[in-house]
Amino acid sequence: MANNFEELSAEVQEIFEGRAPKAIARKLSDIQRETVSWLWPSFLPDRKLTILDGMPGVGKSTLTSEIAARITSGKGFPNGNAIEPKGVVFIAVEDGVADTIKPRVLAAGGNEEHAHFIHIELDGNEITPDLEVHLPAIRKTIEEIGNVGLLIIDPIMALLGNSVDSYRDQDVRKVTTPLGRLAEELNLAVLIVRHPNKGSSNNSLLRGGGSMAFIGAARVGWVVGKNPENPDIRVLAISKSNIGAMSESLEFKLVNDETYECARIEWLGSSKFSADNLYESQNSEEKSATEEACDWLEEFLSQGGMDKATIKREALKLGISDKALRLAREKLGIQSRRQGSGTSHTSMWALPSTLVPQPATYALSNVGTSALNGHESPNQSALFPDASDRPSNMWER
Repeated sequence: MANNFEELSAEVQEIFEGRAPKAIARKLSDIQRETVSWLWPSFLPDRKLTILDGMPGVGKSTLTSEIAARITSGKGFPNGNAIEPKGVVFIAVEDGVADTIKPRVLAAGGNEEHAHFIHIELDGNEITPDLEVHLPAIRKTIEEIGNVGLLIIDPIMALLGNSVDSYRDQDVRKVTTPLGRLAEELNLAVLIVRHPNKGSSNNSLLRGGGSMAFIGAARVGWVVGKNPENPDIRVLAISKSNIGAMSESLEFKLVNDETYECARIEWLGSSKFSADNLYESQNSEEKSATEEACDWLEEFLSQGGMDKATIKREALKLGISDKALRLAREKLGIQSRRQGSGTSHTSMWALPSTLVPQPATYALSNVGTSALNGHESPNQSALFPDASDRPSNMWER
């Protein structure tokens, strides 16, 4: 019996050793050298991941439709020659296919026969694609289409699924690594659209949303933004290139296409602005907007507090955005207090310098209701009567 057990143990051990991972060494002399091929010279490499970053409203999706049109028609790019027409696959969840993506591709001169849109169905119902879960099904469909040159993912954050934390490197790599493998094995380029984070750095590599693993996986990075000297013109700049020289930036403008009633791109030539320049300009604009919001909010609250809804309504009339108002509140140290209860409650804002103690039992039935029911706002001084025994901790930043 002992011998049988020992023999069985040895067989099991041999099986495990046979299946254990092995490190394989290869000489460079045994590997055939390959050159990088490009769909768009210096901008869009074949068989690699490329990331496109840009603020909302600068034309990212219009740009992806322009790229799709040129690849499906074979007419080439602004700084390149004509190419062999190939298929393009969209996985997009923010823009409508029939009323947005298709008109944009057609307006740019694309061949709609070679442009495809993939959605995911489960039990006959359409569901949001999850790149970690559904990539095998997506891969199979791309193989069935055949001759696909580009996969567009727009935007990446909406397609990660609940199990992927976009700020954890390990989670992000569970998506980017299979995508990179798909690009290599199916011989196509992958263009990933991403929104920037809310930071204030001018370093374009630090401004992309989520983990640094996104830009780490990409071989080329793009940034689209407004021309710092002319906001009507857009700039496409390269923020990173691991496989080629950093090409000069290009400028374009969004024009209206009357036939398809949508925006299309008109290329204007090279640009002197870099990817970092675009964020410098954006940060400067946001800083200016915040400073204007600070000046207005400080003056508006100089005589006493006011309900948040009224403040936001008056700020909107002057073109002050919610973001600028929020930053101004933080910068000025505005404090707020919840007034009322239930559905009729509101938040009262006041400058720290204008806070006056108020009895804990004091309450105004109509405080803050003006923005909710259309009644006339109470006088600001009436909102904070002079009373010395009001607890100071009723106000919060």
